[in-house]
Amino acid sequence: MPWLGLVGAGAGLVWLEMQRQDVSSELAAERLRCETIEADVQAERLADRRQCQADKRAMDVEHLATMETLKSAFAERERILETRKRLAVDKARLAGAESVLASASSNDPEANALLQEVRRLRVEMESQESSLAAADEQLRAATEEIERLGMEKRKMARALDSANLAVAEAEQARGDAAREVQQAKERSVELEWDRFVLNTVQEVCWDGTKRRRETCRTAVRRDLLQSKVEWLVCRLEQGARPTLTQGDADEPPTAGARLLYDRGSRSSWLVLCDHALRDGSDPG
Repeated sequence: MPWLGLVGAGAGLVWLEMQRQDVSSELAAERLRCETIEADVQAERLADRRQCQADKRAMDVEHLATMETLKSAFAERERILETRKRLAVDKARLAGAESVLASASSNDPEANALLQEVRRLRVEMESQESSLAAADEQLRAATEEIERLGMEKRKMARALDSANLAVAEAEQARGDAAREVQQAKERSVELEWDRFVLNTVQEVCWDGTKRRRETCRTAVRRDLLQSKVEWLVCRLEQGARPTLTQGDADEPPTAGARLLYDRGSRSSWLVLCDHALRDGSDPG
């Protein structure tokens, strides 16, 4: 490198290697930070899903308890109905006895006492029958309410299952979409890098003999590959556009420029990170 000097070139290569190592470390740290954030998000989603599952299990337990209560209520209603049937039979028998005693009470004083006892028992049975009817009505209303609540809980359980499924599907879709977008970005960057290498090789190694052009292409590709980390930092992190230009032998390289290739001529090719060219701008 005649215009930089052997010592300056060596120092420059050492400095560039140190810069490349620093950039590589920064990229690794940034990648680790992104992975940590993604892990935290996944953990939060997992916690939410586990909470939904816990809510579903609690609702299932509550539903089972409700069904047991409903079974007990139905059993109690059956018991009340059986008791009312027995009271109806006993009441009919008392009515027959009361009719017979009423006919005999005018001639038999003992029959009159029995008649009064039968009438008292009839009134007591009617009172019990009324109480049982009221209890049966309350149980009927309670069972209807329990059935209604049970239906609502089943609907809520189905809705919760659907919501959990929808959340899981949405998360899967978002994850798939994010991966596709990331893969598309990576492919786009690689295609841009390939175009940059191709254009640079054509720009630098366009003249000379065939052998000289091949030697030039090999050297340029090698030097570009060594500068790929800086190219990625310029393009992705800084949002600028790597460009190719020619340096003057009488002037030092622009700050931040990288010496690409020196053909031993009066000028050398430099790769610049041009912040005047942002994403979407036209380099030409």
